[in-house]
Amino acid sequence: MDNIKYTIGYLDEEESWKATARHKLRDQFNVILIELESDITKIWEQILEYNIDLLVVDFRLNDSGEVTYNGNDVVAEIRKHNNHFPIFIITSHESDAIEQCEDIFPIRGKDLFDEEVSGDDLTHFKESITSVIKKYRAKEADAQQTIAELNEKLYKEGTLSEADEETRFHAELYLQGINKDDNIHSRMLKKSYSSQLDQMIETAKAIAEALKK
Repeated sequence: MDNIKYTIGYLDEEESWKATARHKLRDQFNVILIELESDITKIWEQILEYNIDLLVVDFRLNDSGEVTYNGNDVVAEIRKHNNHFPIFIITSHESDAIEQCEDIFPIRGKDLFDEEVSGDDLTHFKESITSVIKKYRAKEADAQQTIAELNEKLYKEGTLSEADEETRFHAELYLQGINKDDNIHSRMLKKSYSSQLDQMIETAKAIAEALKK
């Protein structure tokens, strides 16, 4: 079992489910109960404020009439800031959630929190949460390392191969998707794309000159 105690957010309109989720998950995770805001944009602010690693969100958030949005709307809002942030949809209406959710993320039934349900389902859910968080962190770290290594190679050799340029481009693209609010990655991406374009133009010119001979 991972020694790190990750922080997960739980978003639900029902107080009873909030209490149940915290009780069932707190042995392995720091559980933050996300406040249900009338302004959906505030949810991302809470995720940042509490340094949350993964969000578990109920699908039918508007059943109580407290808010007008559902879990899939929360996912869409988060994707405005981070394309890859780990999210689980949890619901008593799995078929509806699968049909209406456009994004690709794990959907689980709330019955795994039920006292009558086998503990194996809950254990698997916890393992899935940990696995998703670790993979998310690893991909981010790998992208950062790739960029650092290729930038060092560029500094030492003065140029990168076409394959290396493409690898760096995709790593920068991934990091930009993680932090879409950060203009630094956007500028890096544009610079990398511009470099690739310049290289393609130079290659095309060289081919054209060779054909003239």
